[in-house]
Amino acid sequence: MLQRNGLVESPTRGKGSPPWFEHPDDPARCTRVPDRDVISKDLLVRILIQAGKSREEYLARLRET
Repeated sequence: MLQRNGLVESPTRGKGSPPWFEHPDDPARCTRVPDRDVISKDLLVRILIQAGKSREEYLARLRET
């Protein structure tokens, strides 16, 4: 979902660590996504804030799939 919203997976993180995604215009703005099937709503909100995405943007993209 983050990749469809313009974020890219960071190749600079360590091998075996959870994936990190960064904003292409601002590599300092990045977020780590836990490698789990289910995450809490609170964690999802924190990931969206770190990624610079709104809840509405997320839900609109979710409806597209």
